[in-house]
Amino acid sequence: MKYLNRFIICTILISIVIGLFYKIDRDRYFIGKSYFDYKLLPYGLRPEFHCHPYKVGNRMKYEFQIVANEFESYGEGTGCYYDSICENSFTIKKITGYYFGDNSFIAVCYDTNNKLHYIAPYDKGKGNDVVFINTNVTEKAFRKLKYIQAPTPIATEDYYANYNLWKRIILWIKL
Repeated sequence: MKYLNRFIICTILISIVIGLFYKIDRDRYFIGKSYFDYKLLPYGLRPEFHCHPYKVGNRMKYEFQIVANEFESYGEGTGCYYDSICENSFTIKKITGYYFGDNSFIAVCYDTNNKLHYIAPYDKGKGNDVVFINTNVTEKAFRKLKYIQAPTPIATEDYYANYNLWKRIILWIKL
């Protein structure tokens, strides 16, 4: 009976830890920092966040991207079209966030001239290929959608402090 109680307690604790990990990881999915692809965004889109350990001023270099078509990423330096004719384009400087719903997705970005754009996926009609085009959006459309802000860059000192902390924890675990 004593072993059965220990087994039940261990099973409950493991279930709680796995459940918490799943909830936290699922919440981190929307800012591109999760371990798994939960496929929660329409059109098969997936957010990605990359933080590069080199200094840009007093901030770290980071990139927030939206991945479409399972391999094509839209982020810093990517071209987007002004309309569905796909002739005139602009270059994305930074994506600051996005709005999404069951069947709609609108990313908020700035071009290289610091002009605000709202871009949305557009199906070109060739299989599942999706391109992003500039779109005009009314305030009423935003009310129905959920907004996710892109992660902000962290200070260089904080990055290296956290990096050294994790390095020490992993070294301690290995011993």
